[in-house]
Amino acid sequence: FSIDQDVENVCYGDTAVFEITLSNGGNDATDIEVLFSNGMNLTFVDANSVDYDHLTRTWKVASLTRGNSITLRMRYKTLSTSPAATLRNTATLLKANGNQLNVEDQVRSQRDVVVNAVPGGVLTLDNNVVCSGGSVTMTLNLSGTSPFDFTYDNGVEQFTRRNQPNIYTETTNNVNSARVYSLLSIKDANCCEIVYSTADMPKDSVKVNILPVVTIKADTVCNSGDATVSFVRSVGSGAMDVFYNIQGS
Repeated sequence: FSIDQDVENVCYGDTAVFEITLSNGGNDATDIEVLFSNGMNLTFVDANSVDYDHLTRTWKVASLTRGNSITLRMRYKTLSTSPAATLRNTATLLKANGNQLNVEDQVRSQRDVVVNAVPGGVLTLDNNVVCSGGSVTMTLNLSGTSPFDFTYDNGVEQFTRRNQPNIYTETTNNVNSARVYSLLSIKDANCCEIVYSTADMPKDSVKVNILPVVTIKADTVCNSGDATVSFVRSVGSGAMDVFYNIQGS
């Protein structure tokens, strides 16, 4: 007998497909058992054979004639969040013709599978309060394997940026109204992707203060007389500094 495995690297939270192919290069055989094991707690989804017991991870093959092969395809869901990890999957032929095989006679196949971490991000603004017409710089700190594709919303419209490094900055000029910046989704070089829910998406906000409006009032006086100049603010709040220039003599 020979055993071969086929499985691709996956992302946490994805459904991994494991394939075990058992080939018979000897005599016709019956009552065969193959054990599938790995070093990770996976959630069973389904298999292409009712002869696979996911509780014991044992695959029972009633018969396999000389020169033929049979493939078991299983789907397991990985954990939703965790650091990257490597799984060593082992398929072991335990029994043939109803006889339990000695350890030295068992046929094994091992495959390492990388389960990549889901990317993540932190969004921050350099200013949370600006005056109308000011600028705001957004910084994204992304975790995962670069380069990244991501989509964010600056409170006015959405943008998608591709092939970006772990740290990304972008400046918005002429900001005239309060807005919330939100990171909507990230995909990294491993094709692992996260699409944030409204409750979980990274956010930061900026408040925009309107520019003050000041009216200047002055007396009309005779030459060499004293004049009073008043500055009346109609828009704005709080204490203010006024810088002014007097022209004429």
